[in-house]
Parts: sequence; structure tokens; C-alpha cells
Amino acid sequence: MNGAFGAGGVTSTKVDEAKAALERGDFDAAFRLSEEAQTEAPEDSAAREMYAVIHLARAIRLSDRAREARRQDLLRREIDYDEEFQDSPEVARAYDEAAAAIDDVLRVAPDHWKTRMLKAALVFRRDRESGRPVALEILQALAAADPTNKQIPFTIRKIERPCVRCGDTGFCPHCKGRGQRRFAVGSARRVACSDHSSSSCRSARAGSFPSIHSTRSARPISPQRRHSQPSA
Repeated sequence: MNGAFGAGGVTSTKVDEAKAALERGDFDAAFRLSEEAQTEAPEDSAAREMYAVIHLARAIRLSDRAREARRQDLLRREIDYDEEFQDSPEVARAYDEAAAAIDDVLRVAPDHWKTRMLKAALVFRRDRESGRPVALEILQALAAADPTNKQIPFTIRKIERPCVRCGDTGFCPHCKGRGQRRFAVGSARRVACSDHSSSSCRSARAGSFPSIHSTRSARPISPQRRHSQPSA
């Protein structure tokens, strides 16, 4: 009994130290301490929650890094909005690292809903064709487990509802799946589908929005089709 109490005391101390490390901005120390606490007491709820929180933050950073790596890669390769593409090895590794970090959280806290939401977003963003059913399966399970969470059905609708202009889903923050958005260009009013591919969209953005190349409408090639595609 004393041994169990001692182990619990050590775990509690390391959880507190991890919290303190986070508060002073020492993420590396918090990461290490959360791993040590969880290893010493894998069934301890406080250690498990601290591990999930800290490792989720790392997974979010890696997911953002993968998205930015793809954006920069598409800029370098001059891939336009409506072109299909195959990720470079560097981008593929970035997505692999993000996926591994997410799975690491779920290994310890399989019911962590924020991590499952992040996984749904990552698999869909990485490859819309093969990722859409996987993402929807995750989100629908979350919605069934917590019907009061309004963020989940909203995310499901974003993935399911296609843009009527280009047929894309989940990647148009401006038209929200409606396919059209009104905005002002000088004194005139024009209609265009933002973040989707068409010559009118691109010219309208050039007159009204910052000229930022988005990856939202470039289309990653699904693994089933990559063997038939030429290398970029």
C-alpha cells in the first residue's frame, strides 16, 4: 500500500510540475514530465489528462505545419487552384508526423473528443476522396456520443455539403457550400465563388481579396490513383 501511495505521490508531483512548466512556457519540460507521469501511472486520470492536453497541443502544431508545408510546396511548384497534385515526400512526411502525434494521444485517451475532431480534420485535409468517409465516420460517432455538442454537426455539414458551383466540399470558408458570395469591387457588386477554381473567381479575388494562394481548392490525388499519375 505504501508503494502504491508513493507512486501516486510521485505522479501527482510530476503532473503539478508539468502544469508549472506550461505556465512558464517551457513546453519541452512539460512534454517530458507528462510522459513520465503517464508512464508511471497509466491509469491515473490526472496524468492521462495532462498527457492528452500537452500532446494534443503538439499534434495541433504538427497538423498546422503539415498544412503550411503543403501550401509552400504548391507555391513552389506553381500548382493552380483546380489542379490535382501528389504531395512531395517532405509534405507526406509532415502529414505522417501529424497523424502519428494524433494517434499517440488517442493511444492514451481514446475518447478524447478534441483529438478525434483533429484526426477527422487531418484525414480529410490530407486526401478528400479517401479521407471524407473516414472523417465522417469519426464525426458521426462523436455526434452520437454527445448530441449536445453543436460543433460536431456543423463540421459534418461542412464536409458533406458541396459547393453548387464547383462541387467541392469543406474547403470554402467564404461561400460555406453555397457556391456564391457577394462582395464589393469599387462601386460595383459582383458574385463569385471564393476559394474555388474559375477564371471569374481568380479575377474577382485579385480585385477584392489579398492575393494569397490557398491550398483549399487544389486537389490531392488519392492513393488509389497515384500509380497512374505522373510525378510532379
